[in-house]
Amino acid sequence: NMVLVAWARGIGSAPATVYDHALCREILAYPEEKHCEYLLNFGHPAAPGTLTRPLRAGGRLPLHEVVFSERWGEAYHPLSR
Repeated sequence: NMVLVAWARGIGSAPATVYDHALCREILAYPEEKHCEYLLNFGHPAAPGTLTRPLRAGGRLPLHEVVFSERWGEAYHPLSR
């Protein structure tokens, strides 16, 4: 929900997985008994049109190439369910 609200307000966001837990604790100074697996980054994009620009051609695979129904290779039809 935070990512969606940020997008609606023109703020970019990106999730990040924490791999170096000691470094993360050092930077954020959270207590030893706490654990951090993921971070959400928020910020205004350097170029204002970044959030609203059209997708690049070839930037994403068509849905039918990555989503299947029940078994690999069986076409997914979201309206038929």
